[in-house]
Amino acid sequence: GEVSHRWPSALPDGRRVLFTIKKEGIKSFDEGEIAILDLDSGSWKTIIQGGSFARYLPTGQIVFARGDTIFAVPFDLSREKALGDPIPAVSGVMTQPGSGAAQFAVAQEAGTLVLDPLVHDECGVATVVEIMFGPSSGHPHRACSVHHQYSSSVSPFHANTGTPRGLSMVPLGP
Repeated sequence: GEVSHRWPSALPDGRRVLFTIKKEGIKSFDEGEIAILDLDSGSWKTIIQGGSFARYLPTGQIVFARGDTIFAVPFDLSREKALGDPIPAVSGVMTQPGSGAAQFAVAQEAGTLVLDPLVHDECGVATVVEIMFGPSSGHPHRACSVHHQYSSSVSPFHANTGTPRGLSMVPLGP
């Protein structure tokens, strides 16, 4: 049976919510289920097997964590259905498989994914990977491997951008 429901994220219509289901016997949330809850009826259904911490993107995908990787899958919001198999979008993201937490957030209006990398180099520098979602396929592809660097030391904010140090910003649109 279901043990807990975690990591809710409201969908754009305000009537549905993505969340993670923990079931009895799973060893990590890499075995969790991602579900969609209809707030009007109170019913939910599983839409993705294996993962946690799902977020809907304004570009029509769901991103979620499995291991240290953020996966993306095109999603038909009106039919509440994934359109294909999830594919890796960004690896090396800090996650906690025991709780299902993942250190990323989506800035919906800016079309940006903000993440905390799993590994920083010896100077505490995090790197940025740009991810672009093609309008026809809906699949992510890397636009470049290293774009900017933010230091996780000295002060809480990057002097030029106001970005918290140690966080990476990943643009999601063209």
